[in-house]
Amino acid sequence: MDISIEEEVQDRIVHTDVQTTMNIYAHVTEKTKEAAIQKFEKLPQHMIIAYILTTFLTTFN
Repeated sequence: MDISIEEEVQDRIVHTDVQTTMNIYAHVTEKTKEAAIQKFEKLPQHMIIAYILTTFLTTFN
């Protein structure tokens, strides 16, 4: 059975309701995602292409 990241956090932190977990931690993941996007945008174009190709090849290999 696959569970979501939110449910995994809920289980580890012992919130009785996954919505409590989401209310507390959703902003953290959004800030982290935004920071990653900003760093990624600063990379030279050839590095971005290499990253995408590497990710693609390791996913389907």
